[in-house]
This record gives sequence, C-alpha cells and structure tokens, in this order.
Amino acid sequence: MAQITRQQITRAFERVLGVEPREADIQLVQMMGFDLDVGDLSEYIWDHWMGEPDEPSLDDVIREVKAAISSVK
Repeated sequence: MAQITRQQITRAFERVLGVEPREADIQLVQMMGFDLDVGDLSEYIWDHWMGEPDEPSLDDVIREVKAAISSVK
C-alpha cells in the first residue's frame, strides 16, 4: 500500500484537530511507514493527541481522516 504523504498528514491534522502537525509528527508518521489505510494515523491522532476520548470515537476519527486525505490528489 502507498505511504501517506506530508500533505495528507497535514490535511488530516487540520480536519480532525484544527491545527497543523508538528514537524516531529510528520517525521514520526513517515518513519513508521503509515500508509493510506489511515488506521494507524487515525489511532495516533485519537490516542496521542486526543487522549482516547469516548467522543469522538476512533471510528469517527477514522472517517474524518479518510475524508481529509481523499481530498488531496
């Protein structure tokens, strides 16, 4: 599967969190080889940035990340 791009990571952070990712976040996501499946990126945002809240759920975050990265060509 194709690796997620810097622009897709940025769009996902902006859509879910309303902020741009730190350079360290981009590098970590790319170093770990997160791909366009988006599950890993979604869980990273939901767990690391949001602290595993009940709302939004991980499934909610996955839907938003998918929507965010699909808008990047």
